[in-house]
Amino acid sequence: MQLIIGLGNPGKAYKNTRHNMGFLVVDAYARELGFPSFSKQPNCSAEYTHTPEIRLAKPTTFMNESGIAVQKLVSYFHIDTANMLIIHDELDLPFGEMRLQFDRGSAGHNGVTSVTQHLGTSKFWRLRIGIAPEACDNMNPENFVVSCFTPEEKKKLPDIISRAVAALHMIATDGTDKTIQFLHT
Repeated sequence: MQLIIGLGNPGKAYKNTRHNMGFLVVDAYARELGFPSFSKQPNCSAEYTHTPEIRLAKPTTFMNESGIAVQKLVSYFHIDTANMLIIHDELDLPFGEMRLQFDRGSAGHNGVTSVTQHLGTSKFWRLRIGIAPEACDNMNPENFVVSCFTPEEKKKLPDIISRAVAALHMIATDGTDKTIQFLHT
C-alpha cells in the first residue's frame, strides 16, 4: 500500500471515541515503525507523515466529509486507489473483529460513503474494525460511534490495535491474500 488513511474525527472531544478507531491504528503503526511526527498538510485537509515507501494520513475533516481529504490526498500524491487502504470503525462487526476487503460498498458507514462519492470509485482497500456492542437495546448509532469506549472495551483495545498493526505489517510483507486469511480465521 502506498497510502494508508485512518478515518476519524478531529479534536480532543473525539480523541478516544469508537469513530476514531482508524486514527488509533494509524498512530500506533506510525509509532511502531518510527515515522516522523504527523504534520498538517493543508493542501490535503489532513495530517500526514511518510517514509520513502509508505504515506500515512489522518483527515482533518469530520468523518462524514472524509472523502474531501482522501480525494485531495489521492490527487496530490498521484496514488492509484487500488494502492490505498482506508482504516475505519465498523458497527456491523462485533467488537474487535476485523475484515480486509477491496471494492465493497460502504455498508452505511458515512465516512466510507463520502470517500466513495468523492473518488467516484470503491476500488480501494478497507480494514474494517468492529465496534458493535454486545448488547444494543435502543442504541442510537450516531451517538454510539462518537461515544467513548467502555472500561471493558478499553481493556481489549490494546490487543485489537496490535492485531490491526500486525495486519498492516503483513500486508506490506506477505500481501493482501495472506492478511485476509490471518484476519478472517
